[in-house]
Amino acid sequence: MIRGRKVILVPATLGDKPRVYAWCFNSETTKSHAGPPPDYPHTPIPSFEEFYSDYVDYCFTGAQPQNGRGFIIQHGGESVGLISYCSYHMKPNKSEFDIWMNSETHCGKGLGSDALCPWGNFLIETWASAN
Repeated sequence: MIRGRKVILVPATLGDKPRVYAWCFNSETTKSHAGPPPDYPHTPIPSFEEFYSDYVDYCFTGAQPQNGRGFIIQHGGESVGLISYCSYHMKPNKSEFDIWMNSETHCGKGLGSDALCPWGNFLIETWASAN
């Protein structure tokens, strides 16, 4: 568990995978990263199967932390989003970071920003000790 001032980051589990897909691709926040509905011209919505092949199981189990890991963002006892990294499809020693909230009611309140600092510190500590 990683603590921010407003949020707690809890390692995501395989049981979180369906709701994480829904948060990203079947919620009111989808338009924020895929363009306007219903066609999402900027980024076509992946199928559930495509998402599952992109966000592989170890992102939800921690089995291969060098390749990726997701954390559920919690605020006030409620799961409000996901923050994750993955490096399995990038160049060596490069990672991609993702963060999204599950609804617009959780946007603009500093919850994502509050997740970034302790999560970044966790990653620095984790990778510094590994190298």
